[in-house]
Amino acid sequence: MNQQQISLLTEAIYDAAVDPAGWSEAMTLLKQGFRTGAETFYFLDYNKGSMKPIHIDGISPYYFDCFEDRFFTDDNPCIHAEPLHRAGVVRTDQKLVEFFRDPQILRRSQYYNDWMRPQNLEHTMGTTVLAESGIVANLTLLRAADFGPFTADELEGFAVTCRHLRRAIRVAMRLETVAAQGSLALEALDCLPYGAVFLDLQGKIIRCNALAETMLRGGDGLCMRNGRLIATNVSEQRKLQPFLQQFAGDPAVEDRATP
Repeated sequence: MNQQQISLLTEAIYDAAVDPAGWSEAMTLLKQGFRTGAETFYFLDYNKGSMKPIHIDGISPYYFDCFEDRFFTDDNPCIHAEPLHRAGVVRTDQKLVEFFRDPQILRRSQYYNDWMRPQNLEHTMGTTVLAESGIVANLTLLRAADFGPFTADELEGFAVTCRHLRRAIRVAMRLETVAAQGSLALEALDCLPYGAVFLDLQGKIIRCNALAETMLRGGDGLCMRNGRLIATNVSEQRKLQPFLQQFAGDPAVEDRATP
């Protein structure tokens, strides 16, 4: 992936953390950047032997329905390589071979022969985004033999992408916690004698109280444009961005906070 592709993908990942509908755009950019035939982002519950999808593309309904049955088999080496499933580790079918010191370890498995091979999916690259109590969130990309194994440059680009993905998932989890507090928190915010606006790390407005909504609609000093908080005066806008960035707490994403 080139730098422009990585930048677009990074922005799409953070957008998806706020709005889950955005995973479709992120997965499309992954497909284009890594020349994949299938892109899967899902939760695996090793305790129950089940899978819960976040976004799946390139997998037919039949093979989606039989994934659990084919993946959770005793001869699938993927579920016996625990060090490769630690959060943050980038794994490939080649690394699976190196781990077991067996070039045919995957290709002898039922998972490969009954699930991957019939879909013309030969090579894999993935990572565990988070893992807790037997439940893991996995991002896995698969592609045909014609494109060859994933290269060192692709592994490096994927590693960069995954660092942002892990941050985005943490953002999504924090937002879910806030949302779970429900109407009680919103009612408390509406009782405040001043406007309160909550932003994500990109400067997009997540929510605000009633007084802030009124102020933004009036455009008195601040307003909302394309979902972002901006100053109505150009000179004040130049001051607003660095002011907001000091509260972001993540310098790695400050360059994407531009309104």
